[in-house]
Amino acid sequence: MKHSKKILFSLFSVWVNLLQAQLTAVNSDTVVFTQYQFSSIQDPIYVFYGPQPNGWNVNMTLEGSYTEPSTFIWMRINNNAPGNWDTVKQESNVTLSRLVTTANGNYRLQIKNSTTDTSFYCVIFANNLYSNLFYQPDCDELKIRGITTTPELRYFNRFANPPSPLLMFNPSTFVWKIDYWHPTLGDWVPDTESRTFLPAHSPLIQPIPRENELYRITVEISDILGHNVKDTLFYQAISVEANFVASIGGNDLDEEELNIRGQAPFRIQFKNRSKNAVGYRWEFWHRTESLYNRPDTVWKEYYTFIPPDSIEYLDAGNYSVKLVATGRSFLQAGNEKRCVDEKFLQNYITVYESMLGELPNVFTPTGDGINDLFTFKTISTGQLKSGVSGKGTRSIKHLEISIYNRNGERVYNYSGDDEGWQGWNGQRNGKGAKVSPGVYFYVIRALGYDGVEHKKHGFVHLYY
Repeated sequence: MKHSKKILFSLFSVWVNLLQAQLTAVNSDTVVFTQYQFSSIQDPIYVFYGPQPNGWNVNMTLEGSYTEPSTFIWMRINNNAPGNWDTVKQESNVTLSRLVTTANGNYRLQIKNSTTDTSFYCVIFANNLYSNLFYQPDCDELKIRGITTTPELRYFNRFANPPSPLLMFNPSTFVWKIDYWHPTLGDWVPDTESRTFLPAHSPLIQPIPRENELYRITVEISDILGHNVKDTLFYQAISVEANFVASIGGNDLDEEELNIRGQAPFRIQFKNRSKNAVGYRWEFWHRTESLYNRPDTVWKEYYTFIPPDSIEYLDAGNYSVKLVATGRSFLQAGNEKRCVDEKFLQNYITVYESMLGELPNVFTPTGDGINDLFTFKTISTGQLKSGVSGKGTRSIKHLEISIYNRNGERVYNYSGDDEGWQGWNGQRNGKGAKVSPGVYFYVIRALGYDGVEHKKHGFVHLYY
């Protein structure tokens, strides 16, 4: 019985001593526990949020105390040192000892006095979850930087000999959001463009924002330890994209169209679809062969949003178009710069050579809508591009047509531009009495916009 009381008193003494000795972490944010293998004893991991305002390292503080003056020995595990523990601080004859460090790792506090020799173990970890978004001005890309996270914690299993390394993973999630400033509404509006933010911790935003002038980019970051950070960056778009389309007869062509074809005079209006530009330069070239004919129109140049008038192409051949777009100014390394982009389409426009189609040898001007006119057969191209005449002529500047009966008397005559001739309707001079059925002889002379002269003659049978 006396022996049992002695054991109970000893256990009580140890319990009292442990209550008198303490190890605490000052201002730690999170406490989790180690996962030592093959041991039921686990140590606390004190996680300190960082960084500090003046630097990336976090001053982590541990505090030991005892009710009586004692010796406090602070040690840090060292896998390469004999005994595996390095003494980092020692204080004697004190009741409170504080360790301030920036080094992650396993720590041991030994408290010794005349009545106790107690050790405490823990791991401390500086979790650098930090965001101060910034970017370097660049015309071609927008790369966001300024985020620091700690994806894993490395510590040691102190029960292994030598201590074996262990990892505690700390993945972070990133939620990116982008808005743009709507000047008419006077408010921020969610961006509707489909963009990617990769990699999430330091994203290259694609496509680069340039549809609007001012953007607000926000990120929310969180890790599994419960830490959260939110940060915002304002971005003034500087990248530009030069783009245009041709418009014919008020109809805009597809942007993917790389070659448009038509007959002279081929009149084209150009629509500017550039993004984020403040200055423009249009350049229009005429083909080299036409310079001998039109030395005053080698090229045209405009410094306007769109050319003030339609561009008229007369000479047969291929033509190129260039639009140079310039963005607003910005500073880079103290120097003023502007982003520039250009769209250059070589041989974008094709003007057909002058040509006359075939003529029928029979026509019946009965008014039934079938074969009522003596005119050129439609020229087949396989694809009638905009600007191609369906009458059977191409790029004809002037047309003269004379029609004679079998006695040599001229019954019809036309002289004028190609657009003005709709065909012969079988009436004398096109508006008098109907001529008699029979065989008629025609003579046609035409001059193309390319300077080529064309002649046709033959017989046509008229029936009612």
